[in-house]
Amino acid sequence: RRSQTALERFLSKCRFDPGTGCVIWIGGRTRGRGKTSWYGSFWYEGKRWTAHRWAARFIHGHEIEGQDVDHCCPDGP
Repeated sequence: RRSQTALERFLSKCRFDPGTGCVIWIGGRTRGRGKTSWYGSFWYEGKRWTAHRWAARFIHGHEIEGQDVDHCCPDGP
C-alpha cells in the first residue's frame, strides 16, 4: 500500500455538511499557543498547523504569513 499524500491525510479528517456546505474538521484538536478555543490540528512536515491555516495555504494557495485566517463557516455551527 502506498503512503497517503498530505492532502489525502487532511481530507480523511474532514466531513462535508450538505445542509450548510461547510467542511467540518473531525481530526485532532489543540488549544496550543496560548489560545483558549479549540482548533483543528494537522501535522505537516514536522510542524503542527491549525487545520484552517493549512487549508488556506496548501489547498487554496493563499499566502498566509502574518495574516489572520478565518476558520468559521458563515452558515455553519
